[in-house]
Amino acid sequence: MSIDYTIGDDIAAIENHPQGAFKKGDVFTCKSLITRDCCNSVQVDIGVKIERGFECGCGNRVEGTVWWFYASRFRKLDNLVQIN
Repeated sequence: MSIDYTIGDDIAAIENHPQGAFKKGDVFTCKSLITRDCCNSVQVDIGVKIERGFECGCGNRVEGTVWWFYASRFRKLDNLVQIN
């Protein structure tokens, strides 16, 4: 699935995060995007911080304070408004 936004765009969650980090409909600004080769995914920084690393969806440990999320869980806010 391709993403329809880039850095600086307002984006909305299209599903709830399984660990409660965000809920469907929450709005964020895309701060950064990266490609993770370990799980073949594009991930987005929405400004949520974590004390010390987290486990990536593929099971690999990611160090740092940025909590990265699968970019496919979000859509550009402008596009969602046009759909509705």
